[in-house]
Amino acid sequence: MGRRKTLMKEVVKDTIWTFDQIQGIINVNVPVRCTVIKLSNGGLFVNNPVAPTPEFIDMMKELESKHGDVKYIALSTLGIEHKGTCGPFSASFPKSQVYLQPGQYAFPVNLPS
Repeated sequence: MGRRKTLMKEVVKDTIWTFDQIQGIINVNVPVRCTVIKLSNGGLFVNNPVAPTPEFIDMMKELESKHGDVKYIALSTLGIEHKGTCGPFSASFPKSQVYLQPGQYAFPVNLPS
């Protein structure tokens, strides 16, 4: 996970940010995006986190220092590109609440959330 470059873009000043990483193998690469929204009562909402590289975690810690703690993390997709990174990402923000899209599954054995 440490080799993925993370690109941050401020979409709405001091309110909404996107974080993009390229993921894939061999010649099949896809951009994967995480969206972060500043909450009106302070703190941050993270939707579909990308890989928790040191670079990405540092970017998130900088946002936290300016806008408050990560309060909520949502895995709002069944896509493997976010499923595999949500747990490790949330470990960096242990005070946050994590929400999962209904219908989550595990493979090859369907484990509980």
